[in-house]
Amino acid sequence: MSIVVETKELLDYKNEEKLFKSYSKKLLVELFSLADNNDSMAQCVLGIKYRNGESVEKNYDESLLWLKKASENGLLKAKYELAESHYFGYGVEKNYKKAAEMYLELANSNYLPAQCTLGYCYDTGEGVERDLKTAAMWYKKAADLGYAKAQCNIGVCYRYGDGIEKDEAKAFEYFSLAANQHDKVGQFYMAICYENGVGVEINYVTAMDYYNKSAKQGHVPSKCNIGYMYEKGLGVEADPIKAVEWYTKGAAKGDAPSQYNLARCYEFQVGVEKNYTKALELYTKAAQSGHILSFRSLGYFYKEGQGVEKDLNESVMWYKRAAEKNDSDSQYDLAMVYEKNLGNYNEAFYWYKKAADNNHIDACDKLADMFYDGRGVERNYEEAFKYYLKVAETNSKWHVGRIGYMYDYGLGVNVDKTKAVEYYLKAALLGHAASMFNLANSYANADGVEQDYSKAIEWYTKAVEEGHAASMYNLGLIYENGRGIEANKEKAFELYKKAADLGHVKSQTEVGACYYFGEGVEKNYEEAVKWLKLSAEAGHAYGLYYLGLCYENGRGIEKSYTEAFKCYEKAAAMGHTKSIYCVGYAYFFGEGVKIDYNKAYEMLSKAANEGHEYATYYVGRCYHYGNGVLRDYSKALEYYYKAGEDCSIALYSIGDAYYWGHGVEKSYSIALEWYKKAADKGLAKALYSVGSCYYCGKGVEKDYAKAAYYLVRAKDKGNSYAEDLLNTMVKDNRISKKEIEELEKNIESE
Repeated sequence: MSIVVETKELLDYKNEEKLFKSYSKKLLVELFSLADNNDSMAQCVLGIKYRNGESVEKNYDESLLWLKKASENGLLKAKYELAESHYFGYGVEKNYKKAAEMYLELANSNYLPAQCTLGYCYDTGEGVERDLKTAAMWYKKAADLGYAKAQCNIGVCYRYGDGIEKDEAKAFEYFSLAANQHDKVGQFYMAICYENGVGVEINYVTAMDYYNKSAKQGHVPSKCNIGYMYEKGLGVEADPIKAVEWYTKGAAKGDAPSQYNLARCYEFQVGVEKNYTKALELYTKAAQSGHILSFRSLGYFYKEGQGVEKDLNESVMWYKRAAEKNDSDSQYDLAMVYEKNLGNYNEAFYWYKKAADNNHIDACDKLADMFYDGRGVERNYEEAFKYYLKVAETNSKWHVGRIGYMYDYGLGVNVDKTKAVEYYLKAALLGHAASMFNLANSYANADGVEQDYSKAIEWYTKAVEEGHAASMYNLGLIYENGRGIEANKEKAFELYKKAADLGHVKSQTEVGACYYFGEGVEKNYEEAVKWLKLSAEAGHAYGLYYLGLCYENGRGIEKSYTEAFKCYEKAAAMGHTKSIYCVGYAYFFGEGVKIDYNKAYEMLSKAANEGHEYATYYVGRCYHYGNGVLRDYSKALEYYYKAGEDCSIALYSIGDAYYWGHGVEKSYSIALEWYKKAADKGLAKALYSVGSCYYCGKGVEKDYAKAAYYLVRAKDKGNSYAEDLLNTMVKDNRISKKEIEELEKNIESE
């Protein structure tokens, strides 16, 4: 440690202080006698005694009188005390500027206390324009001349880089200088250094030693910190009872931090019985001294009604007092009260913004949410992105994932799928299941990365292990459809079931569908209904649709067209195309609802516009028969064509149009071509029509063998007209029963 150099200025100051202490012990009679004989130190002592009311009645006029006399006699201490009177307003109007001028005059005379106090004026901007560099300059000047208080102050400047380049080693050196002079504040700061590793390695035992040295000299903050060391077991065995003892010593001296810590002990039952009333009392005392953390605690007590009746107005008042002192935690807490308790989003936004500007991470998160959702402020994804990014920089896995999501969908930032993948990967490696899911989606869909189902499966699987239901569902789809892996319906069902058990609605629908169709599990209509009801109740369109099928066909539940219609109607309102078709179909045929061709046409047209082939066919049928719309054979034919090659009934209807000449020139041969297309898809009535054409020779030469072939196939599908025509052929000796039996055998073996 450095040794204090006994400079002339320091020796002068110390000798002056010794003389002052010896004079302070003299009797008033002797002091007055000396003062009357123009003894400047006696005059100075009397001035201070009158100011403080020590051994005499407090009298500022008398104080100023004696201090002025001593000052006029050239006593620097008296001049300094006069400056203090102007600074604090003792007997004169408080005047920082006047005080600073007087401090400056003394400082230039190398009066150490004045140099230190002038530094404080520049530090706080009292009486002069605030200037931390000038403050540090005056602190350092007095410190280098050996003044302990200035050594403490310049040490603080070095510790935090206030007005001078930050240098914790220098801070420690100056605190050492003050402590070597047995300065209690210097000893306190040495303890701080050893406790927190400021310019020296952490050593709690040494820290405790310095706190004790300082406390023995009556330094109250050291008593508080000794309490903390006992509470946390730092440099000493943890002892909550002793912690309370030391906090109590500090609190008895009116030390706000001690009162606050003692209040905490009563609040959280540390070394004493829990007592909210006592805690409230102590927080209130500390708050009266301007202790910010106590403001915050009182805000909490009044919000929760701890030790006092719940009062949100009082809560807001206390939180606001701390918030206005720029305490970011209190700004955040105040915002929470406005948002959660008072529903005042505008005020909540204001205080979240204040806290966020002070780099309060939780406030940044809340502010981002408000910008994202448009609560208390107009929705602004750019601002939301900015604040989410701040939180993401702390490696919060959720927020890293959110940044990926915003890049993915261009929310507040240009779409950048590569960046999205980068952030999804980072969040996934941090263990964020949703980002594992999104990363897997990126690989599955080739978004920002080359398509790679093996990578997709890998990340879906990791997310599944984290219990992520949507990943179970998507992985189930991959197994069901065999993407990048061999199709495995059983594995798909297992995954759907696992997600369904977690309440994942889409998976509940898939489980229901698996039971309905017997895919990956044995067919079970009752189980299908059970799961489909769950997804339907959650408002899932496909769940409603499949449940409608169960009601329509009486599978796993009592058949009811009415209930089926209700399901289809709900799903249709959600834009589900198949359900829109089913509603139109129900209105067309009066299944579960009265026939209404107008509504049928309306709904079927909607589904047709979405590309539903059978809906397209039925719109054509509406035009064909004039159901809900004026009859128009040409329009009907147009829709039959639109229905496409996969819609057998539409193909058949095109054939019918040519057969009868509806909207087109009659042509049996063209009709036969279309009938055959529909027949190739197994449509019974088309098979009959092809057989009939061959029988009658319409559009083709008569061929009873071919006629019989198509008619037998139609009969096997339950077409009664085909059976009648076959009987006629047997009767007319066009074919024998034996030949029909042979045909049936051959067709069965095809």
